[in-house]
Amino acid sequence: MVKNEEPQIIDTPVSKRRNVFSAKDWQNYDYQKDIRNDKLLQAVKPVGREVI
Repeated sequence: MVKNEEPQIIDTPVSKRRNVFSAKDWQNYDYQKDIRNDKLLQAVKPVGREVI
């Protein structure tokens, strides 16, 4: 992270981030099942002049 405090620039390291996809919940996540069961994720019919 860079912070600009006149007349100097302070550069501090950002803490290491955790990989959320390494969690057990994400490793067992079934995306295709969600698409089949969630109406918001399913395909919709075009309403205008969309090019598909």
